[in-house]
Amino acid sequence: MNCSSTRRPLEHLMGDTMPATPDPGSTVRPRPYLTVLLPCYNESAVLPETYRRIKAVAAGLQKSYEIVLVNDGSSDDTLAQMLQFAQRDPGLVIVNLRATMGTNWLSRPACSIAPASGC
Repeated sequence: MNCSSTRRPLEHLMGDTMPATPDPGSTVRPRPYLTVLLPCYNESAVLPETYRRIKAVAAGLQKSYEIVLVNDGSSDDTLAQMLQFAQRDPGLVIVNLRATMGTNWLSRPACSIAPASGC
């Protein structure tokens, strides 16, 4: 798979080359109660409001959660917006796919990206 993931300010490669253990100095978080996995393709016009609403609903649950934003090869500034969100939200996970893969790709690697799924 040709993608990268950003946890906090760190960037990891996904798929077969993803490190088996966290980088030294990184914090391993416990498995969240909820993982929201949001694929995005050219969503710059709606992403700020979508992210705000998802974060508000998740926080309202009063359970642990993580939000995973997946840039699916967008040609607009979707990725730039995601990176801005990550600067303010250290718990946000960003996956950047270099080519458009559609939402079907989520069925295989979702368990490694979204541990709350329990796969």
